[in-house]
Amino acid sequence: MENNLFIPAFDLQSHLFTNTIVGVNGANDTKRINDTNHLSWVAGHLVSTRHLLGNVLGVQTTEKYAELFANRKGLDTNASYPALADLQHEWNQVTAAVRPKIAALNEEVLNSPAPFPTPVAEESMAGFIKFILHHEAYHIGQMSLLRRQLGYPAMSYR
Repeated sequence: MENNLFIPAFDLQSHLFTNTIVGVNGANDTKRINDTNHLSWVAGHLVSTRHLLGNVLGVQTTEKYAELFANRKGLDTNASYPALADLQHEWNQVTAAVRPKIAALNEEVLNSPAPFPTPVAEESMAGFIKFILHHEAYHIGQMSLLRRQLGYPAMSYR
């Protein structure tokens, strides 16, 4: 049975990630506004975080752009970042690999210790997953704002 605590947020954020970058052309993938992170960096950071979640849950995923994003690496203004279309492809792959693991979570796993501390009081795997889902929502909001600042229509929830 699917874990109804996490699947709705996981699925919504999987969809909204796509909606924040749909229609953005390649010239805007790495355009920075007022020294902010650009869309490609934020998208890649989220892809990297999904890989982290998958690996913590026992899914063996290979992060294609680890040299740019792994271990919470910040923006390197001298680096060349992948196109949003490439990041979307990797997002889809890692999401498909991680979703069944999220859906199958049981109380034993949820109550097990977190792999490392997070800013939530609950130091369990459930707390860790809650934090990751919050983290995704936070950055999807950033991507939505960047999208608008680049002159694109607002992100759609549909």
